[in-house]
Order: sequence, then C-alpha cells, then structure tokens
Amino acid sequence: MTLSLAKSSWTSKEVLTSSQLTLLATEVLKAPDAVAGGTYAPAAPIIVNGSGAFQLGSRLAYTSRSVARVRSVVNGVFSYDSTRWSLVAGGSSAYFTQTVTGAGNIDIEIEGLPNGATLDSVGVYLKGAAGHAGTPGTLPLLKVYRRSVSADPAAALTQIGSTATDPYTSSAVYQANHLVTASSLAHTIDVSATGNIYIARIEAEGGANFVAGLIASSLVVTCTVTSQSEW
Repeated sequence: MTLSLAKSSWTSKEVLTSSQLTLLATEVLKAPDAVAGGTYAPAAPIIVNGSGAFQLGSRLAYTSRSVARVRSVVNGVFSYDSTRWSLVAGGSSAYFTQTVTGAGNIDIEIEGLPNGATLDSVGVYLKGAAGHAGTPGTLPLLKVYRRSVSADPAAALTQIGSTATDPYTSSAVYQANHLVTASSLAHTIDVSATGNIYIARIEAEGGANFVAGLIASSLVVTCTVTSQSEW
C-alpha cells in the first residue's frame, strides 16, 4: 500500500488547506482497520519481508473453501489382511490388489489433516478385475474411523458418518478405475496432542461373481477450511 503525503512537514501556524485535508482523509481510508477489522480487496499482493515477521495471536483465517488432497493408499498403511490383499510396488506406482475372496481389510491412517477444519468426505479409487459375470455378492466398502490418541490401542474405533458401498452399475464401470466415497461426514477435525487419529478402512469384494484382482490405489480427502493453526 502506498500513501500519498499532502506535505512532508508543516511549520508552526502554517495553514492546512482544504485540498491537503481532503488528500489526508482519502489516504487514511486506504489503511486497514486494526481495531474493528473489515473487508479489503487489494489490487496487488501484500508482501511482508525484511527482518520483521507477520505474527498471529491464534489462527490464520480463510474465506470458507473446499480443499481436496490425494495420496496413495500405500502411504500410512498400518494394518492389512495379508491373506486377502497383496502389496504391489514397482514401476510408476504402488497399490494393493485383492488375491482371494472373503472379508479382509486395509486400514490406512489419514495424515496431514488441517486441525479445526471440517472433514467432508473420504474416497478411495478402486478398479475391479476383468471377467465379472455380474454384481459381486459382496461389494467393496469404505468406512472412516477415529480413535483418541489417549485411548487404549486395542479399544474399538469410532466410525464417522455412514459406510460407503461401491456404487456398482455395470461390470464395465466396476472394472474401470472408479471412486467410492464416504460423504457428508461433517466432522470437526482434531489432530491436536489430545485429539484423534483418523483411519480409512477398505473392505474387500466377496461372494458370488468374485474375481481376484481388485485394485485399491488412491485416497481422496476433502475438507472445508475456514482457518488454520500450527497443526
């Protein structure tokens, strides 16, 4: 912000003209109100540099917006049923593939969530193996959980929102890369020192029409962010 000076200085008893006073009033209105606040629309970036720092007393606020992050399902995995799933690594990516039918989970810690934001949805990209004659008797599921960091590690997890079932419409769609999403979670994220660990659980395909080779590749997490702390 550049403010124009009516004069660099005044001498004793010098007349303050109407044009000078008008200029002062005009320029003062450009300054942000550090007491009552307000809404501003700078025409250029506001840059803070030099030896000083821009210091906040609490949280950095944003205009409410939806933010999505994508990550490999392999990152953050701390548990999976190795009798049902196999980790495939190499080439340009790493992923899990289902080897045999039956219940079997992959539990993935969801890392890097913005503290205080709202967790809106968690999705996983799946790709069914070729050769399905019809709808699998048990479609893949996605569930989102939380566990307090102070809870007994053996304690039951608390589910957030509802279970998402693969939205099977046809073999062709199921056998292409597609997104299964647990939505409308509306959960306030707490990843403070006394907060939660968040987990996405993928449950396997099974039952009639099962074909080995289901692939789980990426997670998509969407949050509504209005402010940000050091977390």
